[in-house]
Amino acid sequence: MSRFIVVLLLAFVVSACGARDKVLLLPNDDGTSSGAVAVLSNKGETRHVIDKPYTEVAVSADSVSDPAKIDVAALEKRYGALIDHLPAPPADYILYFKEGTVTLVPSSQPRLDALLKDVAQRAGGTCK
Repeated sequence: MSRFIVVLLLAFVVSACGARDKVLLLPNDDGTSSGAVAVLSNKGETRHVIDKPYTEVAVSADSVSDPAKIDVAALEKRYGALIDHLPAPPADYILYFKEGTVTLVPSSQPRLDALLKDVAQRAGGTCK
């Protein structure tokens, strides 16, 4: 799976005008839209709704820029190191137990082993 998952990327950058936050919407792994983000003013008024992948808005204490498209190459150059450190995407594991017990059915043991391995490999994850 690529790192382009349902993610709202907040990148904090310093520009000549002072500190500004950037709100950037990334696509799902398959390139489809990952949802929408409302960018509000200090007074809580909706300034922009970002609903297309690779769209960013710069936000500072007194202003919100117009939404701008960012191409993939520029995204990689600007935010590549940050994207490389995104957490792994969520994973689903279905385990089955013998009815009325806390004992796994034999076919679920490999799934449990995979789950424990996955947790151990994630940042902050530990399994005993």
